[in-house]
Amino acid sequence: MAQGRPGRQTERQLSGQGHHVNRKHPRTAPGMLFRTGRHGRRRSQGFSRRSRVDHAGRPICACPRARTPARADPQKAAWQTNTRGGAAMKSHVCALAMLLLAIMPANGCTKQFDPTATDARLKTLLQRAVFDVDPSGQRHAVLGIQGPVGYAFEGAAGTARVDTGEPMTTAHQFAIASVAKTMIAVLVYQLWEEGALGPGGLDATLGELGVLPPEVIDSLSMIEGISYGRSITIRHLLTHTSGLRCLYFDDERSAVGLMPGTADGAAPDSLVGRVVYDPTRGLDALLACTMRGAPAGCDPQDYLLSHHWSPWDEEAWRADPTDRMAGLLNLYLSGMNLHAIARPGAAFHYADTNYLLLGLLIEKATGIGIQKSLRSRIFDHLDMTHTYLRYAGSTESDETHLADVWAWNAPMMSGQVNLSFEWVGAIVSTIDDLHTFVKALAAGRLFKYPHTLAEMLKVPESIRGLSYASGLVVFPADSGQILHLAGSNGTWVDYHTAHDLTVIGSVDDFHGVMHQVNFRGDVYKILDNSGLIGTPIRAIPSMTVRIISGISALVLIIGMAVWLSETVLRCSRRRPLTRLVRRTRAIVVGSALIHGLLAVIAFLLVSQEPVQVMFGFTPAVRAVMNAAWYIQMAAAAIVLLAAVHLWLKTQGRPADRATIGLVAVAGAAYAWALGAMGLM
Repeated sequence: MAQGRPGRQTERQLSGQGHHVNRKHPRTAPGMLFRTGRHGRRRSQGFSRRSRVDHAGRPICACPRARTPARADPQKAAWQTNTRGGAAMKSHVCALAMLLLAIMPANGCTKQFDPTATDARLKTLLQRAVFDVDPSGQRHAVLGIQGPVGYAFEGAAGTARVDTGEPMTTAHQFAIASVAKTMIAVLVYQLWEEGALGPGGLDATLGELGVLPPEVIDSLSMIEGISYGRSITIRHLLTHTSGLRCLYFDDERSAVGLMPGTADGAAPDSLVGRVVYDPTRGLDALLACTMRGAPAGCDPQDYLLSHHWSPWDEEAWRADPTDRMAGLLNLYLSGMNLHAIARPGAAFHYADTNYLLLGLLIEKATGIGIQKSLRSRIFDHLDMTHTYLRYAGSTESDETHLADVWAWNAPMMSGQVNLSFEWVGAIVSTIDDLHTFVKALAAGRLFKYPHTLAEMLKVPESIRGLSYASGLVVFPADSGQILHLAGSNGTWVDYHTAHDLTVIGSVDDFHGVMHQVNFRGDVYKILDNSGLIGTPIRAIPSMTVRIISGISALVLIIGMAVWLSETVLRCSRRRPLTRLVRRTRAIVVGSALIHGLLAVIAFLLVSQEPVQVMFGFTPAVRAVMNAAWYIQMAAAAIVLLAAVHLWLKTQGRPADRATIGLVAVAGAAYAWALGAMGLM
């Protein structure tokens, strides 16, 4: 029998010993041992392909060992080894579930209203509303609430008058600014009920009613030399759709009028720009005279803000149409009338000029002064004994405890500023009187017929997105409406028809509009947290929250940009990423794309009705925002857990772990900022 090389046996010898021979690969047959499985198929016992046998056929070494895949991936093997048994991932999933449960809002919980605790929070808020703005406490804030379940709150903080130093109380009278527009609108609708507006009613024009001479009407609204004055109706004036400029804040070149008006940003040739900012006879010069006696021997009557303004002086206009100081309408007709904002009815532009003309209309229709009409038709009718039109120095007997109104960082009453230029906007009132007025308005007690109130609260189709009716904002909420009256000095009146809730407050500062927005938002947040009323109205986020949201969003964008560039470079160099890194990046990018899409949808919904920014977003907008927030929170939690896992197991490159960790922290911070902004 032929002898093979030592250590190797022939095929016949191996077959005789019960071993199967691999005839397809005879070179490897002696070193590969098999046993017969089911159906005669051979199955490897896992012995080494290099196992040797002696001359008797006994294997020299048959030690089993783990088989290595043909194309071994060390990173994949490390992943499989580190997650053996799934224990690590199970613990991460449990942690993620607990985190998501922790951040889910408990909407099903019913809050027990505690009036004592609510009062304490509101009193603290009033103190903050004053001393956070002015640590000296010279400014003031006042708040009054009448709500369901018999709850009522009144409070004040700060100093009422700088010249006397008396503390602010809820009994003090304060300026209500453009809240007075609602009262003027009520008078117009009462005249409409009485037929005093003629057969045209609210759609009658100024020319038809003879409010002003024909030549004045013709020059009232001009665009490129074409007159539109005869097309202006009473309804246009009530809803700020006349196209006229605002005589207080606009000039011939700039249109600054806002809703509500603001003392900031007045155009140079507007009434405010000319009278307040005059370097020698403006506000600063007047205050130096009245409060510091400088220069010596100065006379307050020599300054522009001591000037007594007439609403309209026709004789002065005929004598000199360019005389700006003769009257309020005279100032408007000296140039602003030649450059109207738009044709009547074509656009909304908040302008006090509209209500100046309505005041002249009321005096023309009634034959008496505007202050007498307000007194007989509203104030006396509702027993509003502390409310009056402070104009022309003829109403000192109505003044009891009048608080300062602040403007341009100065106290107007203590500084002896003549506010006659406000005319119909110069009404002062108290918390109690404003409660009485807005509730009587909502109940229809100021009109003879129910349809009159419905007509007053109707928002024109052309400006439905702004929700501005006649002298007030009407916003649908909670199966009812919010009647919102606002003044540029930070005074507001809200009445929620669905809850019979009235919220009235003021910071009495013409430069405090944003301060008032935050104050009002914080009031509603307290009412919401106390369980008295659920509302989406929130204050503007703090600077800290805005900074955190901005930085975290920037980090997320930079992180995704870096990943995109690395993806291109890795593809060119054929350097694959680990599975966990790839999936984590995909989660971040996917959630960011979805979040961006939802943000665009929310923006489009808000742009259709911008006024909801003041009153809380509609259910559709809030549903989109909620979806974006939950997606962001879930993605942030997943990425954060993945980052922890990568660092604990030291997987991937250090740069990969660092970027994912940074993005995870930024994502969590961004989600927290969204929640802190009250977007839930």
